[in-house]
Amino acid sequence: MTTGLPAAPTATPSRLEALVRRDVSLAPLTTLKVGGAADWYAEPESLEEMRLCLGRFRDRGLAVAVLGAGSNLLVDDAGFRGAVVCTRRLDRLVPSGEHLVAEAGVGLGRLIAAGLAHGLAGLEVLAGIPGTVGGAAVMNAGTRSGAMGPMVEEVVALEGDRVVTLCGDALGYAYRTSALGTRVVMEVVLRVPRGDVGAARRRMVTYLQERVRTQPVELPSAGCVFTNPPGHSAGRLIDEAGCKGLRRGGAQVSPRHANFIVNRGGATAAEVRWLIQEVRARVATLHGIRLDLELRTLAATSAGRCASAERAGDPPAEGHRSRSGPRDSLPGAGERHGLRVASPTPGGPGHAP
Repeated sequence: MTTGLPAAPTATPSRLEALVRRDVSLAPLTTLKVGGAADWYAEPESLEEMRLCLGRFRDRGLAVAVLGAGSNLLVDDAGFRGAVVCTRRLDRLVPSGEHLVAEAGVGLGRLIAAGLAHGLAGLEVLAGIPGTVGGAAVMNAGTRSGAMGPMVEEVVALEGDRVVTLCGDALGYAYRTSALGTRVVMEVVLRVPRGDVGAARRRMVTYLQERVRTQPVELPSAGCVFTNPPGHSAGRLIDEAGCKGLRRGGAQVSPRHANFIVNRGGATAAEVRWLIQEVRARVATLHGIRLDLELRTLAATSAGRCASAERAGDPPAEGHRSRSGPRDSLPGAGERHGLRVASPTPGGPGHAP
């Protein structure tokens, strides 16, 4: 469908240079407030700038990670030896009948509000999830009340250097996953039916109240750490294994909801990883079940992808830290600044919420 998104800033070489910063701390850009700095960082304001930034970093051999709201992400204490491109300024949103066309950086709260304002009911099942449209589309974000996948009609994404459009079965939606893989989501078209907006608002209030009652919303966290095994609640399994309240430094398994790890102040990624390993071990010993991560991880030397293949419970990769000034021009081809940068995976970087 024709998106009708408004005009965006024109991308120029000087504009791209101005977008790029050096040595940017990632902890403040995540909801867990943990992690080190990225060697390179950019916040493009248009899809064209996004495409050009990704291409330019790739051409220079840098590992690239895409960051949304950082709401389901654990960043390594050593940061990221590569370039992080953040989607938060890609925030154009256009309603069209029963459709909403949203760029990757649109927050889910704003998406829900836009739907309700235009008489659309259904998005309220996502209420309280602190993510962006791009990340939510990739991981099929949702709650017990529903998920995003059934409302996604079309996704425009980067697959390497190509812009591709996926729809229907090609999206491969299932519980907390999709077939989008390492593609970088740029724009999502959602179809949301018209409905009783008053009833939808009341449901949303109920969902939010339940969230406040049952989840540690007052402390930094990355949301649910583990997916629910078939037929089980991960939180209940963790609680039964005696892990609720377990603490390591500034990181703690929430006493309110055992599937959350909270930052009680000064937590490190190493402390969070220790808790993940300990929780997994205790649950496996008691129940014979291995918990799979819902949390995504960004390791220091992730090879060209955010939400890397490393599991958060495994030892982090070693990352050599080397810094120049707080701001610099983009690196020339072959520059590595003394860092080991793995070759990007086929298909380019992935996408974190």
